[in-house]
Amino acid sequence: MILVYTKIYSEIDIIFDKIMTFIYNINHKGIFMENKVEEIYNYLVQKKCKDIAVYDLSGEESDSEYLFVITTANQALNKKFAASVMVDFGVEKKPDGYDKGEWIVFDFDKYIIHSFIPQVREKYNLDKLWKSKRLIIKKQSKK
Repeated sequence: MILVYTKIYSEIDIIFDKIMTFIYNINHKGIFMENKVEEIYNYLVQKKCKDIAVYDLSGEESDSEYLFVITTANQALNKKFAASVMVDFGVEKKPDGYDKGEWIVFDFDKYIIHSFIPQVREKYNLDKLWKSKRLIIKKQSKK
């Protein structure tokens, strides 16, 4: 009797793992990921970020799938943007670069956001590094 229960629970665990893997893939791959990229892009537009660039890093030696590079006018606005992201996405820990405010990085596993002031973005030029991976996002028309 115990052997039967053990086997049933073992099979249930296998099925549960398959379901969780399926759900993970739905949330992190394919069309669902593309929709998430558009959502993040639209969020950045709404926050009045400038020079938004999106790079597809899938297939690279990186855990991240998409990289967003944006510009804000100055350190104060960059920190204000970062504080807004922290509130909107429930981030409790200050992101890397927050204190200085020149280059702030949010790492959301599959999505990375680099927020720069103009001089620092130009200096480090991530856009040139990832040029071949750039995605073109169609701007949403305002309704």
